[in-house]
Amino acid sequence: MFVTSNLEVSGELIASINEIIKKFRKSNAKFLGRTTIFSFFYTNRRDSPDFRVRVTNGKSELVLKYRQNEAFLNRKEITIPIPNKNLSDAIEMLRLLGWISGVISADDLYKFRYKGVKFTLVDTGMVTYFKAEKQMKDKGKLTEERNCIIKLCKELGMKPFNGDEFYNLINKMAISKERQFNFNEERFEYIENKFKRYFYVSRGEKEAKVKITS
Repeated sequence: MFVTSNLEVSGELIASINEIIKKFRKSNAKFLGRTTIFSFFYTNRRDSPDFRVRVTNGKSELVLKYRQNEAFLNRKEITIPIPNKNLSDAIEMLRLLGWISGVISADDLYKFRYKGVKFTLVDTGMVTYFKAEKQMKDKGKLTEERNCIIKLCKELGMKPFNGDEFYNLINKMAISKERQFNFNEERFEYIENKFKRYFYVSRGEKEAKVKITS
């Protein structure tokens, strides 16, 4: 039995995010909102799964991601909410359990729905890229639908990743000292203050409207 899931394509933006947003507007794409996401990606353990602490629009959670077996399908995730007032304690508990260092991600996301596909434009402050997702119910159409999404991406000025291009992009951020953390050498509060706008979005706040320049 094939369980409903999302088909995902990701890649780089050939044009700027602002230019892509203008294309979406001219194409009458539905704007779904803007989201801020801050993450601590833990990488210090060799046997480490994709484990992170994530703050989305000011709401904190522990996140574990894992891959499905089906080709082209994106990953599933397990999340556990953390009260914001307890985030520092959670970070310290993880440090004592051996989760110590890794890479910081501080992203602004702009979301649109166009021709049945959900597009997310990601600005990390260092690099920009996109994700395109479509819910799938028929396993037999995975390749066909993926090719359609790739064609649509190219029309909008987006280039899907090939091979290791996505990992090369992540490595570009990982080698930047600005985006590395080690809680044996620095306190959480220092990073929290440095990226404060990602931590202090009002609880329950709806995704902000994006301001698009002409």
